[in-house]
Amino acid sequence: MKLIALAITLALWIGVTGLSEVGSDRYSVPLAIRVGENIEITNDPYPQVEIRVVGDKRRLGQIRERDLRISIDLTDLAAGDHVVNLSPSNVTAYDLPTGVRLEDIQPNRINVKLESVAAKEVPIKVRTRGQLEDGYEMASEPIASPEKVRVRGPASVIEKLTEVSTEIIDISDKKSDFTERGISLTAGGNSRVSLLETAVDVRFQIREVRAERVFLVPVEGLFDRKATVLLFGPRSVINGLKADQIKAVAAKDTNGEDIATISLPSEAQSSVEIKQVRLRP
Repeated sequence: MKLIALAITLALWIGVTGLSEVGSDRYSVPLAIRVGENIEITNDPYPQVEIRVVGDKRRLGQIRERDLRISIDLTDLAAGDHVVNLSPSNVTAYDLPTGVRLEDIQPNRINVKLESVAAKEVPIKVRTRGQLEDGYEMASEPIASPEKVRVRGPASVIEKLTEVSTEIIDISDKKSDFTERGISLTAGGNSRVSLLETAVDVRFQIREVRAERVFLVPVEGLFDRKATVLLFGPRSVINGLKADQIKAVAAKDTNGEDIATISLPSEAQSSVEIKQVRLRP
């Protein structure tokens, strides 16, 4: 009976120690770094580190490398350059099975540059490609709505940032006003800059190309005198006008000098500007 009991005890001991065989494995895992409020990392610490874990071999076999991650808390560090030690005592490992522990991390130290976060408003630059239809031009610069956007990021980056820009808008063959909506914004590909508005509407005002032309017009009320009239407006309207459509009437200025008042035909009144009127001797 004693021999049987001893055999059973020995078998149990072998079974238990066999199930608890210790092993180790290495994995490449992402390193997450937590920093304080209004602080950002501005260099590129190791995005991946190599860890060695130790534990029950059966548990090790359950580990999937893609599920592993570790993090370190640097929320108590102020802005500046820091050398940070990585060890099982100050790093938190996630998704390790029970009975498996973090044993080592490589590299065991990293350089971390922390900067204060700044924010400001910057104007939006509208980028275009293509040409308007021949004979047409922009009446004004394209107008983004809103015209400015608030940006946020490391102070050294935000200080140098003077504008953000839209994605490229095609204006080929356009000849009338139009609005492009939901146009994406970019800070020049700088991933450290956050935009509080990520899209805007852009308004384009397009008009026919303008032209100037001088007309010689008889002045009613001043015998045998004429006025030179300089008009500015849409090229097709200006080119279509004739001198006999323009009416010049004699008048007096505040000093009692002869002048001419000009009237334009109805089709030109809203689009043509009278730039200069001179009485000829």
